[in-house]
Amino acid sequence: MIIKKNNKKIKPNDKITIYENNNKIQINYTQQQPKSFPIKKINNNYYENKNKKIKKITHSSKRNHKNSNYVSSAKLQTLIKFNFIGSPDNESFITLTYKYPNYDPSQLNKDFNKFIRKLKSKNKNLGFIRINELQQNKSFHIHLLLKNVPNLNKLKIQNLWPHGLINYKPIENQIGVNKLANYFKYSPNSDNKKKITKSKLLEELPTGINLYSKSKNIKFPTIKKAEYKDIQPIIENYNLLSVNAYQIIDSNGQIVNQINKEFYNKK
Repeated sequence: MIIKKNNKKIKPNDKITIYENNNKIQINYTQQQPKSFPIKKINNNYYENKNKKIKKITHSSKRNHKNSNYVSSAKLQTLIKFNFIGSPDNESFITLTYKYPNYDPSQLNKDFNKFIRKLKSKNKNLGFIRINELQQNKSFHIHLLLKNVPNLNKLKIQNLWPHGLINYKPIENQIGVNKLANYFKYSPNSDNKKKITKSKLLEELPTGINLYSKSKNIKFPTIKKAEYKDIQPIIENYNLLSVNAYQIIDSNGQIVNQINKEFYNKK
């Protein structure tokens, strides 16, 4: 499959999906809707497919199922875009690393929970998205997006994380938010070597370790269906932040789908 950008626009009568939360709106248009087939799970080892045949479930110790990775990555990007606005006074992007390699998921959770409890004790409205990642040596590290935590700096974070080095950066604006969301995009077929490496390391995450977790005050947007013309009176009160339009082309050079995304912020 090849992804090719183009300038095709959404038509008034096109069916769209609208995502809305925290004064933000995203409009998605997909020309060819994916087909869905009911699959009935029988137990942890077997399922019944669309042809009523019993199939064995293949278990893996790694997250090497691409569909699952695409879905998790897309959900993570949505959470970032709809819950952060780019406010350097109280939003930040942090990386927590280990001086000595840590391969133990339970120790990772223990260290993080202790860290976030200390931080939350002085910031009751703290919101966070935690992203688990592997380094090249397969040791864990954590990326963390924080909101509602004012007066934060690198020294304060380092004092709360004695296990290794940290990186701290305020999230400056909406452009910074979008860049962070794109940073965590699952892109195994990218032309960018760093993106490919990052995607492969996601596939190496052990089963049972989620790509991300979040605090309760980090919310998914509401979702509704409509025609493109129906949303026009609403988005008049919004600023258009970004537009993406691209085609999906198969190995035979045939266009199999057209996808459009528009992102708005309230004026």
